[in-house]
Amino acid sequence: MAPAARAAVIDSATNDSATEQWRWQAAPFSLLVFAALAGACFVFARRFAGWGDRGWALYSAATGTLVVIGFFLSGQAFSQTEGLVEIGGLLQRLTITVGWAWLALLAVRVRGEGQSAGEPR
Repeated sequence: MAPAARAAVIDSATNDSATEQWRWQAAPFSLLVFAALAGACFVFARRFAGWGDRGWALYSAATGTLVVIGFFLSGQAFSQTEGLVEIGGLLQRLTITVGWAWLALLAVRVRGEGQSAGEPR
């Protein structure tokens, strides 16, 4: 199939009403998940700062900032903003990876603190 014909088929398949409806239904949940993740990062950044743990405070704040920026940029890409369209999926996955890596490391840290305090497994 010629590239122009293939593009027309892909375009017609991705712009039908069911796909558009799914995008609008998924958007609020996506916003909720990314906002909650960024919010958790900023809450813990403040907590770590209060506890005097500057490294984790900075890491948490940086992660929250990257999640907000990544969410915004991937949203722009999915809205067909020129220059970002080609990397929208990559931006979204990097944002998820950054946020979930922070969450996983936070869990490891909290788990380790519980064990060092003599709490049972």
